[in-house]
Amino acid sequence: MKIKKRKQTQYVEIDITNTGITDWCDKDHMIFTLIMKMVEMYVEEEDPFDILDWEWDDAHREAKKELQSIYRFWKHYHGFIKRIEDKYLEVDTFDLYDHYEQLIQDLEYQFMIRAINVRGFMWT
Repeated sequence: MKIKKRKQTQYVEIDITNTGITDWCDKDHMIFTLIMKMVEMYVEEEDPFDILDWEWDDAHREAKKELQSIYRFWKHYHGFIKRIEDKYLEVDTFDLYDHYEQLIQDLEYQFMIRAINVRGFMWT
């Protein structure tokens, strides 16, 4: 007789309040938001900058700087996006709006990659 193992599923509850997601959200933006929220949760809930020895070596020092930079970016992201959006929407041309959308996508992509590159340091 074979006994089947029950598949265990682990859920992470992420509060998307104050992320700009109110109703519908494209999946590419949702991925960005979730990655940034994970960085935020790590910094705010695990308090790594007080617990870990980030002076251990060059890699840890760089990772700390990178995590702090990503965290600061995320905390100011919506104000930054709003200022850019206001600037581009003043002009009200479709070509310029496409340029705005591409700038935002490129910026989000860069920060997702940066967060992924330091994920190995995100433990306490």
